[in-house]
Amino acid sequence: MGDSTATALPEVVGAWHGWEGGLAAKGRVADAIIYYVAVTEGLCQWPMGQVLSYADLVGERLSMGMDAVAYGDALSSLKPLVGPKASRVSLERAIEFAELLVDQLCPDASAREEFLSSIAGRASGMYGKFDEGALATFEAICRSLGLGELAMAVRPRSAVLAGHAAEGGGPRFAASGARRSCPRVGAYTLEQAAGQRFKEIAEQLHRVEVVLNHDLVETTALREMGRHTDVVIVVTRCAKHAATDAIRRHVDKEQIVYADGRGSSSMLRALQTYLQRVE
Repeated sequence: MGDSTATALPEVVGAWHGWEGGLAAKGRVADAIIYYVAVTEGLCQWPMGQVLSYADLVGERLSMGMDAVAYGDALSSLKPLVGPKASRVSLERAIEFAELLVDQLCPDASAREEFLSSIAGRASGMYGKFDEGALATFEAICRSLGLGELAMAVRPRSAVLAGHAAEGGGPRFAASGARRSCPRVGAYTLEQAAGQRFKEIAEQLHRVEVVLNHDLVETTALREMGRHTDVVIVVTRCAKHAATDAIRRHVDKEQIVYADGRGSSSMLRALQTYLQRVE
């Protein structure tokens, strides 16, 4: 029996004993196999599309809890996302994944910091080539963990100084161009920590007013958000159908923008898409 099979077997058996039939149960068994084989064999030979899908799977497993060993192995297995050949897309996905490391329990802080350091190293070499919102998100993540020096390592010193000068020593990310009015942005997500991060960054980065909603079903607050905002960003990967259906009923489809992930960085990308369309 190979090492990967031996490692995967207990988890697969556990999933099998919890079998209740149907596709969801099959998915749990399949996830167990993919996860453990990937961790033990590594992802270096996988196509990047599979690596990105695997990162999503690891994120789901983080929410269920891991011990220190599994946590460290999981982060180590994601090195292709932040390696020397990592693309802009994979790096932005790594930053979104890093948000989960802040919002979920951390059994190994050193493994988390090592992963964030890898992101910073790769991001600094690609500065200016990818999304400003992703950079701002990464900086916010690092500062929330008390890793201010790591946050500052992403940008060249000249960019840091220019940002401080433009903002009077305040936030170091550049704001969008001046607008005649302040757009009101609705944001629907069940990830409350990510939503709050999005609100704080978007209001500084883009000079907008953000209204958050986390309701599970249609409510007065949800309807009011849809009716009194210029655009509504919907995080479909962590949403309830009752709430998203209500948004579609009360908001013109041209005013709805769907985030392609679940973190604040994907919400910022969605907002940037809208702003570029209307400016």
